[in-house]
Amino acid sequence: MRQVSARIAGWPLLNVSYRTEPLDARKMLKKRHMHGANWQSSGTKRFILQFVKVEQHRAMRRPFTARVEVVEVESERQVTSVTGDLSVFGCFVETPAPFPHGAKIRIRINHRGTTFVALGFVSNVRPTGMGIRFGAIEPAHQQVLENWLAQLRISPKSS
Repeated sequence: MRQVSARIAGWPLLNVSYRTEPLDARKMLKKRHMHGANWQSSGTKRFILQFVKVEQHRAMRRPFTARVEVVEVESERQVTSVTGDLSVFGCFVETPAPFPHGAKIRIRINHRGTTFVALGFVSNVRPTGMGIRFGAIEPAHQQVLENWLAQLRISPKSS
């Protein structure tokens, strides 16, 4: 825990405490008084900031299981696996051997007789797989992606 203090003419104005280590957001939300900031009355006003790194996505991710082939552009190494979720900007590929963060890739997703192909990169890596961020998508493949997402909005369990 780090602290920063501000004083005017010797009087304490504000003491700010903040954490530098990651916090468990679920534990913080269980505590009703911890919604990002809390004032305590212990002689001087003390402002406590809790910084939480929460993974945020630009678009709604929907559960989606389909066969996927991912090829790292530089090494031509290939992974064949299944997707875990899908959004307009990317997907999660479940694999025990993910590519490194930032690796440029080609992705091919096959689902119910249709194929989606795009270029992209690895946006995050986890022990269970890798997040793929789509880059260049041809218009025909963009339409395939939009059709899949529209179907998922109508009946989310149809993947």
